[in-house]
Amino acid sequence: MTTPNNNNNIMNIIQKECIIFSDESLHEYDIHIHDDNNKYTYGVFDFNTISTDTTNDHLIFHFMIDISGSMSDRIDDGRSKMQLIIHTLTNMIHYFADNMENVYISVTGFDNHIHTYIKPTKVTNENVNSLISLLSKIHPLHMTNIELALKTVYGYVEENIENIQKHNHAIVLLTDGESNVGITSPNELANIIPNGISSNFIALGSDHNADTMYEMGHKHELTTEWFINQLENTGSVYGEIIYNETHKILYDTKIRVINGKIFDYTKGIFVEELLLGTLSSEMIKQYHILSETPNDCEIEITGHKIINSSIEPYSNITKPSNENIDHDIKTQYLRLGVQKLMMDVRSCIKLSKINNKTPNNIFGLINRRIDIEYNNNFTLLNTRVEIMLQYVTDYIEEKKSSINDNQDVSILQGLYDDLLILRKTSKNANLKNIQLANARETSQGRQTTYNVDDCYNYTSPPILRRSTTSAYSTPAREKIMRNISEYETEYINPNNIILLHNEEKHEPQNKTKLTRSITGCIDNPINSYDYDTEQLIQNKY
Repeated sequence: MTTPNNNNNIMNIIQKECIIFSDESLHEYDIHIHDDNNKYTYGVFDFNTISTDTTNDHLIFHFMIDISGSMSDRIDDGRSKMQLIIHTLTNMIHYFADNMENVYISVTGFDNHIHTYIKPTKVTNENVNSLISLLSKIHPLHMTNIELALKTVYGYVEENIENIQKHNHAIVLLTDGESNVGITSPNELANIIPNGISSNFIALGSDHNADTMYEMGHKHELTTEWFINQLENTGSVYGEIIYNETHKILYDTKIRVINGKIFDYTKGIFVEELLLGTLSSEMIKQYHILSETPNDCEIEITGHKIINSSIEPYSNITKPSNENIDHDIKTQYLRLGVQKLMMDVRSCIKLSKINNKTPNNIFGLINRRIDIEYNNNFTLLNTRVEIMLQYVTDYIEEKKSSINDNQDVSILQGLYDDLLILRKTSKNANLKNIQLANARETSQGRQTTYNVDDCYNYTSPPILRRSTTSAYSTPAREKIMRNISEYETEYINPNNIILLHNEEKHEPQNKTKLTRSITGCIDNPINSYDYDTEQLIQNKY
C-alpha cells in the first residue's frame, strides 16, 4: 500500500512522499518493539524535499570556538587542532564571499574568558582577506567554560544585527574537551539553550563529555550534536551545517499521523506527532510507522514555508493507495531494530551513571541491587546485539546478488557499522565507545549526510566499503562538504606521502581509482584506502 503525491501547494516542497506497509510477516525478527505489535502493521513513510538554490535572505553564523590549551595538540600531519579550525573557517569565509550575498559571521573564542575575533560582519569579496587576517589572532589559551560560551553566544542573538530574524541566526559551537570551569552538569548546560534558535554543537576529538554534547544536541528540534573523531572530516561537518542553514525551505515542521504512530528515536517509542524543526533542500527522509488500520492511515506534514522572503503556512497530506512501489521494507524494519537497540544501550548506560551518583544507604543494598540489574540488562543487550548482527549479516548475504538500490546498500552498511560499535559499547561502556554510539544514534535518527566512523577498530562489513557519508547523502551537500574541506595547495605528511587535495581537478572522472589519504583517528592515526562507489557492490572485503 503506497501513496502518490497529492499536494497542490504553490511550492511543492515535499516530493516523492509515500506510505508503504508491509504485506508480509516480520515476526521472524525479534527487534523488541513493545507496543502490542501483534495488532499493528509496520510501515515506512518516505519523502524527499525539493532541490533549491541558496537563499538570498540575510543570515548570520555565530561561530563560537573553544580556544582552551588542548587546542594546541597536534595531529598526524604536524598541524595543531587550532590550525585546522582556522583553515576550515578560512574556507568557509571564501565560500560565503564567492557564493552568497547576504551572509554575516561572527567569530568568538572561549576558554575561561571570551575573546572576540570577528564582530558581526557581512562577508563580501572586498573584505574577505581582511576577515581572514583576523583569524590569525586565534591562539590556544586556558581552561574550558561552556556555560560562559553558551550565555555569550545566545546573548548575541538578542542583539539587533541588521534586523536579521531569529530563525536566520545559526549557532555553531565547537569544543574539544570537557567543561571544567562554571556549570559542568550536562542538564544544566542544556537548560541555558533557548528555544527557536538553530544550534549546532561540535565535539572535536575524544576528550569531550558525551553526555553534555548529547543533552545540548537534543535540547529541542533545532539543536544537533556532531562528533568529529577524524580531524580531516572537520570541513565535512561544517559544510553540511552550512548547506542546511543556507537552504532552509520549511520551518516549524511537524509530522502528525492519523490512525497510526511514528517512531521517535530519542524515546524509543511510537508517538502520534513528531517535531522535525527545519527542513532544508534536497533531504531524504524515512520514518517508521505503525497502524492498526493501514488503509485509513494518513500523514500530515505542516510547517511554514518561505516564498519571496515571506513566511506562509504549509500543509501536505499523504493518503494510502494501491499503487505498487518497489521498497525494501525488511531493510527499514532492521533499521528500526538497530535504532531501538541504540536507544536501549544509551538508557542502560545512563541508569548506571545515575546509580554511581546515588548515595548508598546504610548497608549499600540499594546500589548493589541496581548494579545487579544493570549487569543483567547489559548481558541481555549483548545478546540482542549479536542477534541483530546475525539478522543484518544474513540479510546482506541474501540480498547481495540482487541488491541494486545504492541507498539500501548504504543503509545496510550503516546498520552493520552501528552494530559493531554497539557490540563494543555493550561489552565495555568506556568514554570512547559511548561517544561513538551516541554519534551513530544521532546520525541515524536525524538522517544526516555525515556519519562518524569507528576507525579505532574497524572490521569490514560483508560487501560494502568504509565511508563517512550515510545513506542520506545528497550531491549538493557533498559538494559543499568537499569545498569546505579541500586544500588549495599540496603538502607533505610525515611519511613523505604527497596528498593532492583538489584531487578531482587532477584525476579524470568516472574512473575507479584508489586514493591514499590520512584517515586516522585523532588518538590513533592510520593510513587507509578508499574506493570509488563504482565498486560498492563488486568488492567483497
